[in-house]
Amino acid sequence: MNRQTRIWAAFAGTSAVPAIFFGIVTPLSGDRSVASVALSTFVFLPYSAGFVLVIGGALYLLCARFSLISWWSSIVGGAVGGLLISTMFALPNGPSLRSLQLSLAAGVIAGAVFSLLHPRLNFEEQHEG
Repeated sequence: MNRQTRIWAAFAGTSAVPAIFFGIVTPLSGDRSVASVALSTFVFLPYSAGFVLVIGGALYLLCARFSLISWWSSIVGGAVGGLLISTMFALPNGPSLRSLQLSLAAGVIAGAVFSLLHPRLNFEEQHEG
């Protein structure tokens, strides 16, 4: 798999994380049956992909511009993205503490997954001779 494909795969994998997280933690129907979680995840996935592409992509390009692509910048970027999205959904009143906590957790996990999938952050690739 070439580098460009692996970057897109990292974005795709990262997009699935918030959708699965919110599908499990806050299913749309209120109950946590397998069908409800699966349907909620399916509904959340396009929104998650859009936000990861727009906000995560912008943060990735900003970090790449300053050569700050690392595991910690992915996690910090995920946290910033989660907090931004939580704040955007709660406008004009502001987000609740629970909303901030859930979005922060989803963003940090998504950032960690991105750092695991991104080719430049792959430990084996960096240390090949």
